Amino acid sequence: MIPSDVSSQEHHLQGTAGSTLEEAFVQKIERSLYLPDCVESAIHSLCLSFSAPEVQALQNLITAILVLAVSIEVEGEKQAIEGSEPAYHNRRHFIEVLNAVLLLLAQETLLADEAQWPHDTWPHFTLRERLLLIAAAIGHDFLHTGRINEHLEELEQISADSVQRILLANGASKDDASFVYALILSTDHAQLQKNHDQVRAITHNQPLDALLRAKILMSESDVFPSLMPLHGRSLGVKLSNEWQHAGVVGALKAASPAGRAAFLGQVKISSPHAKTLGLDTLILMQIERLLLEGIASH
Repeated sequence: MIPSDVSSQEHHLQGTAGSTLEEAFVQKIERSLYLPDCVESAIHSLCLSFSAPEVQALQNLITAILVLAVSIEVEGEKQAIEGSEPAYHNRRHFIEVLNAVLLLLAQETLLADEAQWPHDTWPHFTLRERLLLIAAAIGHDFLHTGRINEHLEELEQISADSVQRILLANGASKDDASFVYALILSTDHAQLQKNHDQVRAITHNQPLDALLRAKILMSESDVFPSLMPLHGRSLGVKLSNEWQHAGVVGALKAASPAGRAAFLGQVKISSPHAKTLGLDTLILMQIERLLLEGIASH
C-alpha cells in the first residue's frame, strides 16, 4: 500500500510517461513474495533461452545461487522476527532489484534483431553473466544495517564478503564469486560516476568489458524501483523511516519532493537496456514535475 502522503499526490502524476511500465513492474513484484521462489523462477526463465549443454555447464553456479537465496531469506526472516529488518534495504528490495535486472535483460531479447541495438559496444550478456547479475541483485544489500556508509564501500563490503563466502561454500568458482563480489562493491553510490564515465569514454565499435557492462546494469537495476513515479515516492518514505530509525542526519529529506528531485538528478543512465525503456526521459519528466510542485508550494 502506498503511504497517504504519497497517494495524495497521485493525481499530479496521472499520465506520466512510464505509467504503463510502472504498472507492469509493480504488478510483477506484488506477486513476488518469497525470495527463493523468485530466484528459482528467474533462473528457469533465463535458461529457456539457452541450450541444454550451456545450462548443464553452469549447474554448480545455479545451485550456489539458489542456496544464497535461501540463506538471505532465512536471515531476513530472523531480522523480521527480531524487529531489525530495515524498512527499505530488505528482502522486498532484493526482489524488486531482481525483477529490474530481468526487465532490463529482456530488452536484449525483445530488440535482438533491431538495427538500433549497439551490438558493437554492448554485446548481449551470456547466461553465466546473467546468473551472476541475479546473484548480485539478491545479495547486494545482504545484512544491511539501515545506516549509511561512513567510508567507501563500508556496507557493500559486508554484503560482498558474506555473499562470496556462501557462493564459494556451495560450488561456485572463484572467478564467478569474484565477479559477484566486484558487482556488489560497485553499488556504492560513490562509485557510480566513475563507472558511467568509463562507458561514455568508450569509442564506437569498441566492446565494453563484461564486468563494466554488468556494473552499469546492476547500478541501474538498484535504483530502477525508485525511478517509478508513484512507487518511487513510497520507497522514499520507507528509506526515510529506515534512516530515522538509524539516526541518520537529514533522514526526513528522503521523503520530500526536494530530496526526490536531488536523488533523480544524481541517477545515471548509460545502458541501451535502460534507454530503450525510456528511463532517462522518465527521470527528466519527474524532475520537471517536482520543480513545478516546489514552485507551486511557495
